[in-house]
Amino acid sequence: DATLPNPYRNGDSTRFTFKVRVNTGTSGSINNKAVLYDGSTFLGETNTTSSTSTNPPVLTFTKSVDISSAAPGATLTYTINYSNGSGAGTSTNTTILDTLPSTVTYVSGSATGGGAFNATIGPSGRVSWNIGTLAANQSGSVSFQVTINAGTPNGTNITNTARLSNSEATPQSGSTTTTVAAAPELDISLSVDKSSVGPGDTLVYKINYANDGTASASSTVIRDTLP
Repeated sequence: DATLPNPYRNGDSTRFTFKVRVNTGTSGSINNKAVLYDGSTFLGETNTTSSTSTNPPVLTFTKSVDISSAAPGATLTYTINYSNGSGAGTSTNTTILDTLPSTVTYVSGSATGGGAFNATIGPSGRVSWNIGTLAANQSGSVSFQVTINAGTPNGTNITNTARLSNSEATPQSGSTTTTVAAAPELDISLSVDKSSVGPGDTLVYKINYANDGTASASSTVIRDTLP
């Protein structure tokens, strides 16, 4: 309230100024009304309207995988990082969706941060997160695991893409790729049954071999040249 001089003479004029701070989260129009009274007698009023504008969210979204080259049967860990910039507006209805390619299988229960897996969506299912409201300067990270399916051909690029969306901005996506690199790893050992012999004795040689790799070996041959 402001009280004018008494008496307030004919021809006098007065200007009052004051400041207000717009509350966080305010949207739409701000209407302010000033009313003039003479004692309890209403003399008039004036109105002013200001429009509010809300800064949009500024989201950052990245995706990574722990292995860039792996064989069938290997476990891959995908990590998704997200954040809303300092001073940005609030992101609402924020969700992350990650649809799995046909060359991998989801590791049951591996999704962190409340991630939910739906096996009926996409080639190999989909992992989703309902982040909800993401305030300015707020960030988070989620992850999950898959295994590379047996029989996936050597040289196959496994590309996995995640999508971030909200109610305020254009959806963002992030992708990462792992190349299937399977190879045989052969092991061979030779042993003999006697370490000391004489002329005419018989020696028995034993050859052990194995493939400890991640792919089959073809045209495999063992040669032993006698002394």
